[in-house]
Amino acid sequence: MNTNKFRHGNILSLKLSNFQTYEYQEFKFGPGLNLIAGPNGSGKSSIANSLAFIFNGTPKTIGKSRNIKDYVKFGSDSAVIECVVCKKSPLKIKRDEVKSLKIEENENINLKRKIGFKNGKPISEFFINGALISNKEYFKFVSILNIDCNNLTNFLPQEKVSEFVKLNSRELFTEVSNFLTSKKDDLSLIEDLYTLQNEIELLNVTINTETKKIERIDDNLDVLAKEMEKELQFENNLRAIKLLNYKEKLIESEKLKYKLSSVEVSLKDVKQKLKEEEKKIVELESKVKEYESRPELANYKKVIEELSRQNDRIFENCSRMNELLKKLQITYNERERIESENRRIKEDNETANIRKRKEEKILAELKSDLKNKITSILKKSQDPNIFINENNQLSLPEEAFCKDQSKFDLVFNDLENDKFNIENIEAILPKKEFIEAKRQAIQEKNDKFQSKSKTLQTKIEQLTRTKNNYNSAKAQRMELLYKFHPDTYKAVEYLRKNDIGVEYLEPSFLHIEIANEFKDELESLLSFIQLTTFLFKNSSDMHKFSKVLKDQMKLKINLSVADFSEIHIPKPDKRELELLGIEGVAFDYLIADTPYKNYYTTTGMFNYIPVSKNKIDDQIVIKTLKNVKRMIFNKLFIEIKGNRYNNEIISKSVGIKPRDLFSYSVDVSKIDKQLSILDRERKINLSEAESLLNEKNNIEEAIKIHNNNFGIHNITSILHSIVRVEQSIKEIRLKQLIYYDKNEILNIKNKIKSEYKILNSVLAKNKIPKINIDKVRDIELNYNNNKRDLSFKKNAVIEIKKQYEDRKKYEKEYKTKVKEVTDFLERIEEKEKDYNEKVKSLQIKSVTGRQLHVDPILCFKEEVLDLPEDEIDIRAKINSLTCANKVLNPRGTIKGDFISRETEYEKIKFDIETMRKKRDGKIKKFESDKLKIYENLNNNLKIVSQRFQGFLRMFGFDGLLELNFGQEDEDKNDNDENDFNSGKFLMNIFVKFRANDALRKLSASRQSGGEKSLTTVLFLLALHDNNTPFKLVDEINQGMDSNNEKRVFEVLKTMSETSQFFIITPKLLHDFSYPENCLVTILYGGENMKVLEKYVSSK
Repeated sequence: MNTNKFRHGNILSLKLSNFQTYEYQEFKFGPGLNLIAGPNGSGKSSIANSLAFIFNGTPKTIGKSRNIKDYVKFGSDSAVIECVVCKKSPLKIKRDEVKSLKIEENENINLKRKIGFKNGKPISEFFINGALISNKEYFKFVSILNIDCNNLTNFLPQEKVSEFVKLNSRELFTEVSNFLTSKKDDLSLIEDLYTLQNEIELLNVTINTETKKIERIDDNLDVLAKEMEKELQFENNLRAIKLLNYKEKLIESEKLKYKLSSVEVSLKDVKQKLKEEEKKIVELESKVKEYESRPELANYKKVIEELSRQNDRIFENCSRMNELLKKLQITYNERERIESENRRIKEDNETANIRKRKEEKILAELKSDLKNKITSILKKSQDPNIFINENNQLSLPEEAFCKDQSKFDLVFNDLENDKFNIENIEAILPKKEFIEAKRQAIQEKNDKFQSKSKTLQTKIEQLTRTKNNYNSAKAQRMELLYKFHPDTYKAVEYLRKNDIGVEYLEPSFLHIEIANEFKDELESLLSFIQLTTFLFKNSSDMHKFSKVLKDQMKLKINLSVADFSEIHIPKPDKRELELLGIEGVAFDYLIADTPYKNYYTTTGMFNYIPVSKNKIDDQIVIKTLKNVKRMIFNKLFIEIKGNRYNNEIISKSVGIKPRDLFSYSVDVSKIDKQLSILDRERKINLSEAESLLNEKNNIEEAIKIHNNNFGIHNITSILHSIVRVEQSIKEIRLKQLIYYDKNEILNIKNKIKSEYKILNSVLAKNKIPKINIDKVRDIELNYNNNKRDLSFKKNAVIEIKKQYEDRKKYEKEYKTKVKEVTDFLERIEEKEKDYNEKVKSLQIKSVTGRQLHVDPILCFKEEVLDLPEDEIDIRAKINSLTCANKVLNPRGTIKGDFISRETEYEKIKFDIETMRKKRDGKIKKFESDKLKIYENLNNNLKIVSQRFQGFLRMFGFDGLLELNFGQEDEDKNDNDENDFNSGKFLMNIFVKFRANDALRKLSASRQSGGEKSLTTVLFLLALHDNNTPFKLVDEINQGMDSNNEKRVFEVLKTMSETSQFFIITPKLLHDFSYPENCLVTILYGGENMKVLEKYVSSK
């Protein structure tokens, strides 16, 4: 390829393998204007995307899918993009930027990128002139070529054309800033300026934060100062409590000392008294010993002892005599009781003998009666004629009678021996089983006849009732209700016969009528739930009703509350219905009382269901009539529904079939025929029943005869009586008389006499000695008095010793308490010195000038003198101060916190001043640098603005580019205390497309699509400089009219003489004179073959 006309960095060719729509394709490009044309879907954008990928681009650059898999042709694992770039001048490559890359002097640059997947992850490989290099080195090499596909002025894909006009002023400046700087260092100056701006803003934020922090500390110091005052007050209160405790203990000490002295005096008195009492005890003990040595008193004691022994022997003898006398009395009593009991036994035995004779007589009579009855039964058992009935028929068969004479003889022999064997007797009696079996068979037949009669009677009654009911419309409705819903029928029948105290209406099925004109239409709208529902005025009546019929009777019925009063029923306007050709609504053709109409209006919206015999367009009705959701036209039921995804209305129609809800016809002649058949069956059954009744009567007569003549129960009852009487005779027993010893009383009397003799002998033998009783009594009295006094004195000494020990104990306790109180007072006096030092330490001098209010420290002794003297007043004062301290409750670290906070306050205040000075210096530098950069940028922008304005004026329009430094409207906020301008460089595009309009800022919403496209392409062309190797715009002419499109191509035609352009367009201009350096690439294939001739003729 001849590359003489190509400039450095121009693209010579492009090869695609398995990239998007291309399996393999190679493209050649020209040095000027390259038009890539083709219909939609032909792969135009794939070429733009491949150029983006080969020159440092990413899916984000393209603006389409972010998944790199979507750029690999379906069915392939990888795609390859290869591009040849023209090299006309040496590359300024540093050694550390692209290692081991050797490019010959006259050699073009071959760039290659391979994209694909490995283990589910996207991968890319990069090649320069066939050498595999890292992506970092590759992208650095592309930047050396001055190509940046991420800049919209260099590469503007189709998906980002609309995004270009959406850029705000700051984003627009960012995109084109490299075109407004003469050197790359100018961009770094802008970055440095923004960095300096961020530092200033950071300092402002820090200053504001620290200022707020110092304000919080200041508030905290105020709180701490108050807390310090609380702590000082707390300490003063503690000190006052200690002083009060000191005064309380001082008073207690004085009281204890007084009590101690009293105890010591009392102890001396008790000790003296104890000595005196001990001396008296010695005197009394000598007197007692003296009396004990007197002989009169010794003899007196001997006499007393002898008398005591005699008294003991007499007492023992008397005790034995008393015991014998008691025993004698008991024996007399027992003998009297036994004799009385024996007399009663004799009387009972006499009564038992009389009763036994009577029972034996009754037993003989019973046996005689039993023999007579058995003999009579035996004779009757041999006479069958006894069972002949009124018709001279034997009601008992021959085999029922006993023919064995030996059995009769056996029973007669038993009777003669007074034996009564029931089994032998029953063996010769006529067998009742034959009668019972026959009666059971007749009873079974009778039950069948009874059941059959009842069934026939029920059928006849039902058919008769049905026949009678067919003569009235209401009865027919009831029959239909019974057919459709038996439980509702049962409820109506019950309620018509019973009053449950509830106001209700029967189901509408029994009471509504429908106009014949729309009978089928309205019946299609009625549901059985509506038709069978009971209506109520209020819910309380409904609950009572439900309790009786649903809960108690277990009927499955429907209940509802309805409005029984006359209310206004809204309906569509009659004139609108007439204009639409509709006869009316369903409500008009429902014939019923007001509550029923209200119910169907509420539950079925009958007032908004148009009905007509005509064929009417439902869509017109929907648009004309509001609230209409259902309608019936020309025997079609139409229901209207909304689409869940949009506002579209969907109507569904279904044909109406006749339901005949209220019609019920029956052939009465069939019922009459059935009644005739049933009547004949009933008469036959009655005749058979009468015959059966005669047989039953004969059997009953035979049973009666058998019971009267052969009833074994008569014999059994007499036998039971005989057994009972025999048992009663056996139970009669005679009692034995009680035995007793008649000599026991005599023995006891002899023992008493013996004891009496012993007592007399004891009294006769013993002699009592003689003494001078008066003298002895005086001696004894004195002796006892002295002895008693001695005992009293000893007890008194013991009590005095106890008092002495108690007082010694009190003395010891009081001395201990006095010592404790004294020690306590001394400790308080020592601590008072430490407290004074502590309070002085709390009275610090505030660095921030705060005044801490504290009470002055007084002299300890002076304060104690001023305290109350009464213990109650002292205790009340202590309690008051304790409660006050509980309220104060200070922390123990207040002083340290206060000093720490004041130190922190001073440090932060110093740091703020330092930061403010530093910030002011940076602001000064920022303003100076900003002015220099702004002047440089504005000068360059004026050139671009003039070029942009010239392009627009070629089209009869006007425009302007403006550079500012500030904030976007949406980013503006309140300035800080220094009113620092924290904005950015902003660039705005102003355009005017009408003669009478003013210049207006370009925005996504203000201008039309064609105006935005024209402004975008002209602005990009105005930015053009020779430093950019090429520019690519994808379908920029969309939305332009043919005139503007032609003018844009004229501009491109002129500019392509100095730069390479790639314009992707879906169409070519027919009347445009394409330049010689213009290369048109037409894409087509498959179905697009037909458009080939149009593209060729356009060229």
